[in-house]
Amino acid sequence: MNSHKYVISTHKDQPVKVWPCDAISGGDENQQMLHPTSLEGHTKAVSSSVVLPSKKLATASWDKSIKIWDIETSTCEKTLTGHNDEILSMTSHKDRYLATGGFDTELRVWDLQEEKCLSQLKMGAEEAAVWCLASDFDNQVFAGSIDLKIRVFDLAKEKIVSNLNAHKGHIRALLYDHKDSQLLYSSSSDGTIKIWDLRNKKLVATMADFGDNTPMCLALYGQAQYLASGATDGRVRVFDLRQFQKIREWQTHASVVTCMTVGPDGLLYTGSSDKAIRVWNQDKEDDCKAVIDANDMVLSLSSFDK
Repeated sequence: MNSHKYVISTHKDQPVKVWPCDAISGGDENQQMLHPTSLEGHTKAVSSSVVLPSKKLATASWDKSIKIWDIETSTCEKTLTGHNDEILSMTSHKDRYLATGGFDTELRVWDLQEEKCLSQLKMGAEEAAVWCLASDFDNQVFAGSIDLKIRVFDLAKEKIVSNLNAHKGHIRALLYDHKDSQLLYSSSSDGTIKIWDLRNKKLVATMADFGDNTPMCLALYGQAQYLASGATDGRVRVFDLRQFQKIREWQTHASVVTCMTVGPDGLLYTGSSDKAIRVWNQDKEDDCKAVIDANDMVLSLSSFDK
């Protein structure tokens, strides 16, 4: 690959796809990017992708495996197995660890250098599939579940140390603010986004501009002053976090906005079950830079900048 700035998409039935950011130019809404590189190896839907500090890519799948890829050579370097059911979520932790969760109601922590599972932590409930994960890159991993709870795991103690309880629906997305290490963002099928102060585990604010829709994904940009969220109505809403107010709303997709990321080019990428990836100048009211035909439902997006 010539470019070293990519956006990676994962899918239900297609291979992992690596899109070069330098293929995006101008503002033609009908522009198609037809030549991604494919990473083939998973046998079922790939639910999550994470770019590691080592500049490798980790992917987690419904085939119960995690794969580590060299993006430059498009080769799989490692495969980790151990989950007993479909993996739904993943996050990186420090410089060498991954945390994964899924329908088996377990949080697993993996050492990538040793290529083994270090910890298996149970949610403590039979119906507590792990929909989403986030890490503070220090000693805590946050797990959002269908039983309405956000569990805080202390990895040194290998146990749940607290729960964040305020949502009235399934937890669908978690986002840790690495620029302001006291804050965690969560979204839920109750139609709200909540902001938590992790110093005292207290609720800071609730944003509820979604009606009967579910905010499915979250992304911070603008020095963490703005929060974008894609929802089940195909819209993306942008909130000013200085005032906790919605400042922008785009009708972006024909179906559920499943995922989003801020690319290394500074643009906002949104993926959907309508099989499209849209690319936005997030500072303008309605500036769609490109529409990418992904040819399959998009389950996750991540950005890579070497």
